[in-house]
Amino acid sequence: METTENNKLIAEFMDYPDLGTEGDFSYLKYHKSWDWLMPVIDKCYQEHMGKHIEEAVMTYEIRKAYQVVIEYLKEYNKQNSNDMKLFLKAHRCPSFDYPKDELPYAVVFDWHDKDGYYQEQGDDWKYFKSDEEANKFCKEYNKKN
Repeated sequence: METTENNKLIAEFMDYPDLGTEGDFSYLKYHKSWDWLMPVIDKCYQEHMGKHIEEAVMTYEIRKAYQVVIEYLKEYNKQNSNDMKLFLKAHRCPSFDYPKDELPYAVVFDWHDKDGYYQEQGDDWKYFKSDEEANKFCKEYNKKN
């Protein structure tokens, strides 16, 4: 992909309007301006982009950070297409139970594809007073989703 197409990919992710340019995105400066790229990086973090973007930003090399953002957006778009949409499923996780806590029974939310196959561990956890409560929650949550 060339720079203009990569910048268009970013603009679409940022919900940036065409501004009457009739599809000409050559004026975008994501590839050469930190002022343009940093809001994109912020939004990527909000979308749970991960640590590799942080490493690229810390090099202070805009080309490297820009390339990592482009790679992320390609993967993001692939996962968020209708074919690769991911869903959260709740799972009991006894290895993370804390018997001495007020709410000791752990449930983790993991990402699964539309066919139900595990894709990656989620970041969110929920805790319950009893194993029965935790299992009931998982069953009801997964039924809705």
